[in-house]
Amino acid sequence: MAILGLSQFQYTTDWSYETSEDMSIGLIGTYSKGTVVLSNGATGEEMRIGYKALAGSLSKGLPIGLSKSHFTDPSGGVGPVCSNRYFDAMCFPCRGYILSAGATFGESGEILAKIFDMPPPKPGPNGGGVSIFYFGAWPFAGFRCWGQFTATTPGGGLSAALAGFGIVD
Repeated sequence: MAILGLSQFQYTTDWSYETSEDMSIGLIGTYSKGTVVLSNGATGEEMRIGYKALAGSLSKGLPIGLSKSHFTDPSGGVGPVCSNRYFDAMCFPCRGYILSAGATFGESGEILAKIFDMPPPKPGPNGGGVSIFYFGAWPFAGFRCWGQFTATTPGGGLSAALAGFGIVD
């Protein structure tokens, strides 16, 4: 389990996950583009890290889909950013990896409501997931997070992505 966690890193940092936004388009593989916001509890600094990623997955659902999350959607971090060295904005740009697991009902809730003559679901996120972000081709830092998103089609699965990270102004 150590490979899926953060136990390979020696240090915890003052940085932690604050929020994120993402847009993903899936057609057999998945392309994602987003921004993660980390905050430093000791200094009050904020770091915005943009990313672009290409992912392969093991999943059930339609082979095509679109999902989007906003900074205002519910999300959170699971512990601080862990690292093997000093971690700050000077570590970027870099390559890395994103491992994720998620599921969504997509827009099927509205269709089911019509079929069973029920009120439609409330607007808002219709899926959720957990992710581990690894910074560096040979990872030097990482963090875990969870979040909710809105998707067009139902499905669920596990994915592994190659990503490029950089500081966003």
